Amino acid sequence: MKQRSIRNDMFKLALAMILVLTVSQGVAGNARKLLRQGNDALKAEKYDEALDAYGKAALEAPESPSLIYNEGIVWYRQGDFVQAREKFAKAGMSARQSRVPDRALEARCEQAVGNCWFREGQRQQDSDLKKSVESFVSSIAAYDRALEIDPENQVTIENRKPARLLLKKIMAELAARQKAQQEQQKQQEELARQLAELAERQEQAADQSKAAAATPTPQEKFTEMQENQRAISTDTTTLAEKFQAMTPPPASPGQSQDSPPDSSAAQDILEEMTQAQEAQQQAQPPLDQNAPAQAEPLQKQAAQHLRNALEKMKQQQEQQQQQQQQEGQGEQQQQQQEKSDDGEQKSDDESKEDKQSAQSDESDEPEGEQKEQQVAREVDDNEAKDILNQEKTDKQRRQGNINRGYRPVPKDW
Repeated sequence: MKQRSIRNDMFKLALAMILVLTVSQGVAGNARKLLRQGNDALKAEKYDEALDAYGKAALEAPESPSLIYNEGIVWYRQGDFVQAREKFAKAGMSARQSRVPDRALEARCEQAVGNCWFREGQRQQDSDLKKSVESFVSSIAAYDRALEIDPENQVTIENRKPARLLLKKIMAELAARQKAQQEQQKQQEELARQLAELAERQEQAADQSKAAAATPTPQEKFTEMQENQRAISTDTTTLAEKFQAMTPPPASPGQSQDSPPDSSAAQDILEEMTQAQEAQQQAQPPLDQNAPAQAEPLQKQAAQHLRNALEKMKQQQEQQQQQQQQEGQGEQQQQQQEKSDDGEQKSDDESKEDKQSAQSDESDEPEGEQKEQQVAREVDDNEAKDILNQEKTDKQRRQGNINRGYRPVPKDW
């Protein structure tokens, strides 16, 4: 399974995973035959057959980086990027630790690891932005390792650009979300202040009813108490409506984990305020009938529910503050890493973009395998050309500010 585009088809990633058609010198010819069979099956998208052939070849060459790398391609084509990444990393290590290190294959493996992290970052964009950021950071790090080995590899350079751009875009989105959360927190703090005043007013109204029940009270005082309770009830309703307007709806299955996780706590607060309103409504008729002794316990009950709502609101705010602090620390670390990455790579990237496309990788395959290798190269090279053309188009769109799906990102690369 091959994902062909990211959100809104803005970018296409150059896979450039060319089948490795040789194994280490000295390996039995049967392993070479099985490797070719696996490659044929892979190009025909017969993935089970490919894995079976590679597995049999691995019995004779268990540490062959070529075999391990090609197994990674099988998993990648099927969309299992975790399994593919593990294979590519293992192949890169094997290439580096070989008796005669294969630095070209090692660089290709690091590039493939970066592609796997990139695809995982794409998948996580709609489910978990923070994990998506981690994946893109890992993708860039893998591309950088590949460029340390092969600084002129144009495919790696081009693949690195959308990874960095998407990382910046997601970081900006997380920053905007954090700003909105901070604004919401300020509003909640104001609501908490109003709720505390409201609870105190309701407690004072209950005390007045208790005093009126114990001593003779003129009608003017009863009328004042009745109007005061009506005002408290109206303010309670208004405050509950404000809080409900700020409350996120309950999370639906599959909803992003980055959405506010406090909807349950908010519902508890609203429930307390609703019970306070019900007690206030029940207290009003006795007050209107000049029966404060009957109204007083209901008023106390309403005050208690308001206090309960206030306590839960404070707990909710504390949890949100802790979460924002944790997110802020993580984002600060990621921004520092991206800033450092920008400083280290900016001049190199600009100079590399002005150069022509890197030459095709040198092939040391036996003469009989050259033609088969060329077929694989042509497929990936054509795909890379399409991707580079798409990237040029996307760059023109960004420069013209006609990008509908993404916010402009500073081009510091």
